[in-house]
Amino acid sequence: MVQATPSNDAIAKMLQALSTSQQAREQMLGDPINALKSYGIDADPANVPAVRALPSMQEVAQLHKEFVADPLILKSCIFVFIVLGKK
Repeated sequence: MVQATPSNDAIAKMLQALSTSQQAREQMLGDPINALKSYGIDADPANVPAVRALPSMQEVAQLHKEFVADPLILKSCIFVFIVLGKK
């Protein structure tokens, strides 16, 4: 889905928003390409599933906390959104 490795700052901002803002979550579910672009993340529209779901705000908040503590957790972030997001 992501075309290039996003910056740590972009990921942190996205996780922060998705853990605290219902509006950000609705935008990510409704228009993920533009939502990701708003954080500086480019994604391939061909890889966006027709049916989308996000982990709970609490799950994203925990992931954000872990990411801030250890930015190398990037692969886990992507895993959570790809695998756990498909509920």
